[in-house]
Amino acid sequence: MTFGDGTMIYHPAGIVDLSSTIISVSQQLDQIAEEAHHLLAGSQDFFQGPQGATQYAQAQHLINQGIAEGKSVLYNQGGVVEEVGQNMSNTDTAVGNGFMSV
Repeated sequence: MTFGDGTMIYHPAGIVDLSSTIISVSQQLDQIAEEAHHLLAGSQDFFQGPQGATQYAQAQHLINQGIAEGKSVLYNQGGVVEEVGQNMSNTDTAVGNGFMSV
């Protein structure tokens, strides 16, 4: 939170919680992938014909690719949030130590 005077207040435990939540949501994508593959397996009638096997494999690939990209984005966001929290904490410590040395 930023105030009009430029003061910024943050909650270190909240940052850690946010990072953990993002990573947890990322792990839930595995369940979504399982459900998507299950639904795809149940729709084999749709993939009949000369190109059916190729299109079915492509659909599987798209599910896997989408889940992998989603997990990557979420893991990166979780890492950024965690890094920002650590940097803020380190800055506060350095500033506090600076006051102690005066």
